[in-house]
Amino acid sequence: MGRACATMMPNCSPRRGGGFEPVEPQGGEQCHRQETVPARRSGRGRLLDRPALLSLALERRLASDTTPEFRRRLFAEIAAGPTRRIVTVGALKIDLIEPRREVMGRVKQLRRAERFVTSIPEIRAGNPVFRGTRVPVHLIDEKLRLGETV
Repeated sequence: MGRACATMMPNCSPRRGGGFEPVEPQGGEQCHRQETVPARRSGRGRLLDRPALLSLALERRLASDTTPEFRRRLFAEIAAGPTRRIVTVGALKIDLIEPRREVMGRVKQLRRAERFVTSIPEIRAGNPVFRGTRVPVHLIDEKLRLGETV
């Protein structure tokens, strides 16, 4: 898998550069500001590796119940042993199997969706369209939200 988009949520929106961009969870930007989840910047935005994606999924679940310092320690443990099933920080043990499955499922959904979308500057000024067409992604999204069938 290598690297993937910054957040893995079921809701995706069209990305100007093509493909889909997952919508960031509430408070997700805060975890980046507090630097509890490490991210690498690139020309396409923030990139996260597998341990960081897992950390971000856990950040969403743990943000209201734990301190940023505790989460940093937890995420450091995940990064130190990315294949471990259980991570222990202090008295807390966390089984990572289910969060790992969830993240990988979301990445798979995102990759599947990206196969159907392209963005070429000469077609609709680079706005995302369905591959092989000039049909903008946002148009179909609007129709589906209004309850129309496609």
